[in-house]
Amino acid sequence: MGQAVSQVTLKDARPWLIAFGSTFLFNNLVFLNALRKKDNGIVDMTWSISLLIPNLITMFFVTQSYTSPRAILSNVLVTLWALRLSYHITKRHTGVEDYRYAKWRSDWEKQGLSVAYKSWSFVFMLQGMFSCVNNLSALFISIYAARIGGPLNWLDAAGALLWTTGFYFEAVGDYQLTKFKEKPENQGKVMTEGVWRYTRHPNYFGEAAMWWGIYLIACNMGLGGASTVLSAITITWLVRNVSGVAMLERKQKKKADFQVYMRETSPFIPMPYKKLTFEQKQEIIKNFEANQ
Repeated sequence: MGQAVSQVTLKDARPWLIAFGSTFLFNNLVFLNALRKKDNGIVDMTWSISLLIPNLITMFFVTQSYTSPRAILSNVLVTLWALRLSYHITKRHTGVEDYRYAKWRSDWEKQGLSVAYKSWSFVFMLQGMFSCVNNLSALFISIYAARIGGPLNWLDAAGALLWTTGFYFEAVGDYQLTKFKEKPENQGKVMTEGVWRYTRHPNYFGEAAMWWGIYLIACNMGLGGASTVLSAITITWLVRNVSGVAMLERKQKKKADFQVYMRETSPFIPMPYKKLTFEQKQEIIKNFEANQ
């Protein structure tokens, strides 16, 4: 009896072990490339791919869930997200290590720590762990969709609609910001037009919204799918409080124009634009400069 239970448990765990194992294997290979180039910023280019690969491996080679419309829907959405984001980040990479990773590298060197080990553990393996957690809803669909079955329904449509909304804000936000920065006259200025008028971080809002969309699709698959909510919560927490909004706002708050922008525009969830008068803006700038 105990042996039978053990065999079933191991069989059920196999797709998860393969998915998580492929994530960490991929991140180790990326680490070796980053070590050779002395550029840990490469991890940002491959972040989305580290979530895509285990889903495709699981769907096509482990559970054969490619027969399920729900698994196909989820993986199409994840693929579109992953390829666009990876392309965008790779395209804007200058070949110089991002300031965040460069600072960590400098700090580790000053402390006499092994840069290679700290990069491996603190950047690539930590990112691998977050990739696995962030990927829970999508992987649940890739692993169990064929077994659980069921036609697509309104909840799938709601998830796809939320994902599409998030994709729009992230893709359009990235495009608008890129075009804004290409103009020399905008150097040092704050982007406040387009989707940036309704949220100060449309790309990060979009990122979170897409994963909540995937989570809604997973909710179609019973309590197991609903229990993967940690996936959407984790990515929302990361982009809102750790590596996204919080980090950028600490840097941007040093600009007087950004102080005005903060009072006019929602920090994360898109909201109606609050137009300040010229006098109100001048008062904000005056108070800000007086406290510097």
